Amino acid sequence: RTQLTDASPSRPSGPSVRTDPMRRARAQHSRAIPSAALAAILVAACLPEVVVSALELADLTPAVMLGHVLVLRHALAPGGGDPANFDIDDCSTQRNLGPDGRTQASHLGSDLRHMGVNFSRVLSSPWCRCIDTAALMDVGTVQKATFLGSFYQAPPIGVPKDSAVAALRSYLSSQVDPCAAPQLFVAHSVTVQALSGKTVDSGQGILYNPVTEESRLVSTSQI
Repeated sequence: RTQLTDASPSRPSGPSVRTDPMRRARAQHSRAIPSAALAAILVAACLPEVVVSALELADLTPAVMLGHVLVLRHALAPGGGDPANFDIDDCSTQRNLGPDGRTQASHLGSDLRHMGVNFSRVLSSPWCRCIDTAALMDVGTVQKATFLGSFYQAPPIGVPKDSAVAALRSYLSSQVDPCAAPQLFVAHSVTVQALSGKTVDSGQGILYNPVTEESRLVSTSQI
């Protein structure tokens, strides 16, 4: 049975705030802390500080990844760009993962699971090579996100860059809980570069902090 108690603070037994100048000053200071600052303090308590500029896969512990987003370029897919007859709903018209890419994606997912990393959400570009990468990693249910689509080529093959990047940043600023398990995005090299200014190889990526908007390169296993 739940019992209701008086949550109001009890009267201190020592000198009161009203009569003790030091306690009065501390009380006034605590009341002066703005709500935005308190929110920042709470966020900082959830996000561990990562001081290195680049991370190896072994560094991606659950504690380090808390409240972050792992943004990966899809695994190895031979060639560049997509054919002129590209159809987002037909994988046969797209550049797809090769055998090495499929092995790379599978190994990467296995490594992350072995390290105990759980993702609260897995988002993928609608491109088949990204969906296949995320599926082969097998770290959660894959959801398509148009804002992760490629803009390496201009529309109608690619998505409009400005609107895609704006939607991506809007999501990162509003849909990532700093105290929750990390999220995984599987996208394209241009996505990573637009977000962080960094260039990554296939299957590599960045660990992005939505609060500070800082990112660190993540080196995964090479095939």
